Amino acid sequence: MEALKKGRRKHTFSRRHWMVILFGFLLYYFCNACMTDGMNVIAPRLAREQGWDYAYMLSFATLSGCVSVFGQLGFGVLCRFLGPRKTISLALAGAGAFILLYGFAGSIPVYVIALCGVVTCSSSYAYVGVGALLGNWFPEKKGIASGYSSIGIPASTATSVAAFTFAFSHAGFTPVMAGVSVALFALSVLAFVLLRDTPEELGEYPDGKAPAEEKRQDAAAEGSGKQLTFRDMLGIREMWLVGIIFGLFSVVTTGVMGQFVIRHRQSGFSESETLALLTACALIGMAGSPIQGRLENALGTRRGFQVCCGIFLRPYC
Repeated sequence: MEALKKGRRKHTFSRRHWMVILFGFLLYYFCNACMTDGMNVIAPRLAREQGWDYAYMLSFATLSGCVSVFGQLGFGVLCRFLGPRKTISLALAGAGAFILLYGFAGSIPVYVIALCGVVTCSSSYAYVGVGALLGNWFPEKKGIASGYSSIGIPASTATSVAAFTFAFSHAGFTPVMAGVSVALFALSVLAFVLLRDTPEELGEYPDGKAPAEEKRQDAAAEGSGKQLTFRDMLGIREMWLVGIIFGLFSVVTTGVMGQFVIRHRQSGFSESETLALLTACALIGMAGSPIQGRLENALGTRRGFQVCCGIFLRPYC
C-alpha cells in the first residue's frame, strides 16, 4: 500500500518535461503507423498498385526484422556517443528517406530495401532514442513518463489505419507516402532544435524536482558502483533474459496487430466492422498505458511488468 501511495504522489513536471513526453508520444505514434499498423494497409496497397503477390511481400517481414536487430544495435552504439537527441534526429531523417523510397518502389528489391530501412530507423528513433531520452529526463519517474508517451502506440492504432485507408483512396499511394516522409523530416528538424539530452541543459531538474526537495538514492551519483561496459553487459544473464522476454512479447504483439485487418477481413468481417474493432482495442490501450506507467512507478519495473504480462497472457490461457 505504501508503494501505491508513493506512486500516486503529484509529479512536478515543467512545460519542458511535458514537451519531452509529447515528443515521445509523436515518435511512438509514427513508429507504429509506419511499421505495425502500416503493415495492415501499406503493403497490401503497394501489392495492388504493382500487381505483386501480397503473401510473397509479407515473407520479407522476417528479413526486415533481422536487419533491424543489427541496425538498432548500431543506433544504440551511436546513441552512446552522440546522445539521444542527435540519434533521434538521424533516425527520423533515415525513416523519412526510406518511406519516400517505399512510396516509389517499382520492384521487389527496392521494396525490400525500403522496408528494412523503415523498420530499422523507426524502431531506433522510438525504442532506442525515446528510451534513452526518457531515462535521462525521468530517472525516478520513467514509468509515469513512458506511460504517457506510449499512448502514442494505441493512438496510432486507433487513427492511422483509417487515415491511411482514406488517404490512399482519395490521394493515391505515392503522394500519401511522400506526405509521411515530409512529416518525418520535419520531426527530425524539430527534434534537433527543441530536444536536449538532459534536463540540465535547459536549466531543468530530472523528474522536475530540485535535489533539495528529496534525496535521490543513486549509487552511480555517489560513485559507489562501477560503470558497466557493453562487454560486461553481454556477460550478465539477466540482461539476456530481459531482451528475450521483451522480444517474445514484441513478436506476438507485432504478429497480431500487424495482420489484424487482413485476418478479420478474411474471417468475414466488413472493412467498417474491422476498423471499429481495431479502434475499440486501441482506445482501451490508450486508457491502459498511463495506468500501467503508474503501476510500474509504484511497484517497480519488475513487478509492474509481471502484472502487465499477466493481463497480456490471460486471453491465451
